Amino acid sequence: MKRLLLTGLAIFFAFSACFAQIPIATQGFEPDDTWLYSSYPDFYTQGSDIFNINVGDYSGQSPAEGNSFLLLRDLTAAGTIFQNDMYYHYITFDPISIPTPHPSDLKLSFKYYIGGNGYDGSDFMTYQILFDENVEWSSGWSQQGVNSSTNGSLIDTSADFTAHLPKDVTDGWVTHTLELPDTTSLVRLRIGSIENADLAGLDDFSLFFDAGDFVAPNCIASSVYSSNEIILEFDEKILQPTISVEGYSVQDITLSNDSTQATLTLSSSLIDGDYFMVNIESFQDNAGNINSQQINDLVFNSYTGDLVITEINYNDPGQWDNLDFFEVYNNGTSTFPLGGLNFDVGINFTFPEYNLEPSSYVVIAKSAYSGGDCSSLEYGCGFQTYFGFAPDFVTESSISTGELNCVNTTGDVVLNLNYNSSNPWPNANANARSITLCDPSSDMNEATNWALSSSIITSNATDSALLLMGLTGFTEYKATPGYGCPAVVYGCTDSTATNYELGATDDDGSCTFPAPMVNLFYSEYAEGSSNNKYFEIYN
Repeated sequence: MKRLLLTGLAIFFAFSACFAQIPIATQGFEPDDTWLYSSYPDFYTQGSDIFNINVGDYSGQSPAEGNSFLLLRDLTAAGTIFQNDMYYHYITFDPISIPTPHPSDLKLSFKYYIGGNGYDGSDFMTYQILFDENVEWSSGWSQQGVNSSTNGSLIDTSADFTAHLPKDVTDGWVTHTLELPDTTSLVRLRIGSIENADLAGLDDFSLFFDAGDFVAPNCIASSVYSSNEIILEFDEKILQPTISVEGYSVQDITLSNDSTQATLTLSSSLIDGDYFMVNIESFQDNAGNINSQQINDLVFNSYTGDLVITEINYNDPGQWDNLDFFEVYNNGTSTFPLGGLNFDVGINFTFPEYNLEPSSYVVIAKSAYSGGDCSSLEYGCGFQTYFGFAPDFVTESSISTGELNCVNTTGDVVLNLNYNSSNPWPNANANARSITLCDPSSDMNEATNWALSSSIITSNATDSALLLMGLTGFTEYKATPGYGCPAVVYGCTDSTATNYELGATDDDGSCTFPAPMVNLFYSEYAEGSSNNKYFEIYN
């Protein structure tokens, strides 16, 4: 096999000398790719938990090249084959023999993306490249069930050609290229991810000889610096680019001194909460490699307003807390643009483009579980199946007591609540009740302003659905997601009173009652003639 590879390469070199790239092996998860691999674990798709080859787009993300890419989504969520353990999911490529001496520089490149808000501190995408004929890898690949505080030490990244990829790259596919040692005769590659409730992809692996700079530049990061400034960062020096911004006019484009950063100045301010697109129509490096790139889902939001959390449901009576939710209320007099607001403490959630009218609510619920037997339910095991309507937004995170903090894109805190289930806070642990803040103008961090909900919702779920959610027998729930507390009606609330009022919610002290019975009896009587009659009553 090695002889055939060397002979084939020699013939190929003769016909490829005029090209900048001489490929050795490629893998883009297409039928005709040549670099074979194995996976751990075996590829699977369980509901929204995916470690598998994806054909076409997924959640708005297209393959980097061709029709397919490797999708890694929510790899340790409850319900997968790994339950809540943190496992590396990886692919190991077959060793490739390299002819020496090299005709030109040996390089390895691949493309990856990290979706949503990027990986957090417990999530890693890691690669390891070795140049020997052994079969061993870093022991960190096989460690299982570790907690988030130890993930960073799983694999020794102090070794050459072993590293964690940047976590904050969320603007689509990024090309990662490595220059390999000139003296190597064999290349082994393993790459994978350890993550929870996140989204990532891998595509377009290539091992090749490089006769020069053939790789086009890439925009690797973008940020909205102010209401009319956008900063783009590139992986190498570029010449003056041509860039447009959807819905806005670009007044100026300034390159940094090292030509790896472009600052866009707009002629008007960005609209708070509106997502927009930057189209880098043309940019090239000093070697003449040209690229174009589109950056989606940028947003600016400096609005602060008056948001209040008015209801929280945590730790429902079921086994898996399928019904977690909380309610956000606009207590201001103006429409609040929610787009781009980010919960950075308590849950992992960023608002899409949405305008919340004054005196209106939105409900953020834990996403339904659709794996296992729950896949038989149209809306899975979760909020919509139980309450009969969809929440406004969903989060992969569970909602539990503690701090909830939300910031706008400039870092201003727009919402902060720190709550628990201990006195003086009302305790809603496993009792089928939410806690409510009936007066949104009161201090939401003052425990005495909260109460257990008294309004009853009858579940829309069937008995079989309740069984799957671990909520058998709980056909009613005291909660009002998306609605305020019932109006207070004062009156007599004692049903034994003569003036009991059926519609009264709060007693006003006006109840009246029948006179109490007393212990009276006749003790003596006499009956004579005319007026000579009497009787005696004794108490």
